[in-house]
Amino acid sequence: MSEQAGKNKLKVTRPFGIKDQLGYMIGNIGNDLTFFLASNFFMVFYTNVIGVSAAIVGNLFGIARLVDAFTDVSMGAIADNSKTTPVGKFKPWLKRMAFPVGIISALMYNYFISDWNMSAKIVYMSITYLLWGSIFYTSINIPYGSLASVISGKSEDRASLSTFRSIGSTLIQFLLGVLVPAVTYTTSGEVMGSHFTMLAIVLGLLAAVAYLICYNMVQERVQLPQNDEGFSLSEFFGELAQLIKDRGFLALMFSTMFVLAGMISLSQLMQYMFLDYFQNTNYLKLATAGLTIAGLVAAPFVSTLTRRFGKKEAGAASLIGTGLIYIVTNFLNIEDPFIFSLIVILAGIVLGYYMMAMYSYVTDVIDDFQIKYHERKDGTIYAVYSFTRKVGQALAGVLAGNMLQWIGYVSGQNVTQTPEVTQSIYNVGTLLPGGLFLIAGLILAFMYPLNKKRVNENVETIAKIQAEEN
Repeated sequence: MSEQAGKNKLKVTRPFGIKDQLGYMIGNIGNDLTFFLASNFFMVFYTNVIGVSAAIVGNLFGIARLVDAFTDVSMGAIADNSKTTPVGKFKPWLKRMAFPVGIISALMYNYFISDWNMSAKIVYMSITYLLWGSIFYTSINIPYGSLASVISGKSEDRASLSTFRSIGSTLIQFLLGVLVPAVTYTTSGEVMGSHFTMLAIVLGLLAAVAYLICYNMVQERVQLPQNDEGFSLSEFFGELAQLIKDRGFLALMFSTMFVLAGMISLSQLMQYMFLDYFQNTNYLKLATAGLTIAGLVAAPFVSTLTRRFGKKEAGAASLIGTGLIYIVTNFLNIEDPFIFSLIVILAGIVLGYYMMAMYSYVTDVIDDFQIKYHERKDGTIYAVYSFTRKVGQALAGVLAGNMLQWIGYVSGQNVTQTPEVTQSIYNVGTLLPGGLFLIAGLILAFMYPLNKKRVNENVETIAKIQAEEN
């Protein structure tokens, strides 16, 4: 071992266990404390409190993702080329960026700009959103996601990390799904801007604390090779070219994009459906909380379904079934908010398998890439995957925002929408996410090549490679 390699050797003090699983889960709670708030409530805050049009907010999401095309993949390369410290290559980023993420997230929901002129509002909204999503959140989320492949080298350990990460997302989204409407909406459908600001400050602080807890609980155990030559632009674009040609990664990228677009457009449009179509925000809490917690119903069956059918096969069925539920719901034209909430919960249960297994698809692709090209690029692959998730978020915002504008939705406080507009909100709110889920499921079923047999073969091959290296 070289002198430099000795200096960079990981300090591992215990075997993989529940402390890593819980720590990784808490790290994702930190992610979702700001991400879920932005994905579900950023648009309604700026349309109903600040008075910015839905189309402008939606188009901001699209512009931000163009910026992410550079920041996400760059952060992946930076993470891959970071020096390995005694605590690891990716962990240090959690400590560095915890508070910047929380602070800028809180600044995004500043009620006091409501009296500014429209140009100033849009500039403030754009700067704070870009700083949060494209700079600070990226700089912590990509190293966090890359951690899953270095906390343990065993496939079953990584699968458990994915499950714990998904459980963490489900729990915090359930809590926020109940808490945010309860704190920020009146029963008559008004949005209280000052409450939004105070809640955002609290959630930003909690996010920073969650990242620090994750930092102190997880350990990196897989020693990645150190790139002493530093970052190479030509090598980086070569890796991207390999990824773009890889069918497995392309299918994962597009299916993930449509899944995220479906999930976030549903969450965004449900705010307007219950505020304007049903005119009952009490059931919004039931629908939002039920949608998020319903996925836990599938958690005990994920391993069994995966062994029996395979991740590709079970995930495709989960997505296609969810899409069909929302498309059928559109034709039923539900007028009772309670019945609609029950349908949302049913769809959440059907979607549950995919949500619980979602992050393990990435590690399957990383392993497949290693077998094909004889090298691991965890940070770069996760960076492009993370960018794809943000594209899905942007697609949801662009589609939802511009469709609301197209159907005649009027932004501002205490505005009553016409019956034609409220009916159109219902139509868009069911057909748009339903169609996106259906497309995602079809891509996973017919384009994604990592079926049950191939994944099992890859697991055996990786195990042999690790045994030879040890």
